[in-house]
Amino acid sequence: MDAILPADVLPLLIQLVPDGIRALRARDPDVVESAIVATSGVYPSIEIDAALRKWAETAGFDALIDRLEQGQRNVIDADVVRSFVEEGDFYLPDAEDRDDTAASVLSTLAHHLVDALLQSSGGLAVLANRIEKLSAESQEATTTHIDAGFAAI
Repeated sequence: MDAILPADVLPLLIQLVPDGIRALRARDPDVVESAIVATSGVYPSIEIDAALRKWAETAGFDALIDRLEQGQRNVIDADVVRSFVEEGDFYLPDAEDRDDTAASVLSTLAHHLVDALLQSSGGLAVLANRIEKLSAESQEATTTHIDAGFAAI
């Protein structure tokens, strides 16, 4: 009898629990709103409510949600920041400070969204996605390290 590997089980878990932030949002429209409010509370000196609400209705926000649901860890990059600044009309006078602040705000928002998702019925699937992603990254790093060792011989 062959051993059952996590790589065999995780896709099955993901199929059994196909819930994500979109489904959670459909059931509980306050999920994104509560993440926005919580994020705004972290940055009381910056006007971000309107920008976050506007951006939450865009394709850029949907792309962030997709990345979160796939279990990606580093979801805030230059494209996501640019989307928030342009589509959400986020403004700070200094462009460099604006982009750094936007990245920080979006990281906080993503944290609150993941918390909500992990506490939902879809949390198991998100956790499974994260574990699978980490496993693949670890396996790739190990293979690269081993290959480099053999190349040195």
